[in-house]
Amino acid sequence: MRLFIIIEVIGYFGLIGLEVFWQIHGVRNEQRFALLQVATLSLIMITAGLNAYLSSPYPFGLVVGTIGTIVFAIIGYPIFRWAYRQFFPPK
Repeated sequence: MRLFIIIEVIGYFGLIGLEVFWQIHGVRNEQRFALLQVATLSLIMITAGLNAYLSSPYPFGLVVGTIGTIVFAIIGYPIFRWAYRQFFPPK
């Protein structure tokens, strides 16, 4: 399971490379940036929660992973949109 987390983190850096490519070609926008960031980080959170759930006799990892992912998606999307506007202000 830890191998999946490592692969996902490496894939996240690949996503950053894709974001740079889209920035160069002028295709990236605020919604796409925020959704891709939330989606990939949520996937990493789900995998980490499953890893904690499978390695422990208590369902703590599953509960925290599920609730944490939902809360992160609700709070993270507006934060990433705000961060995009701060780093790339409209011209």
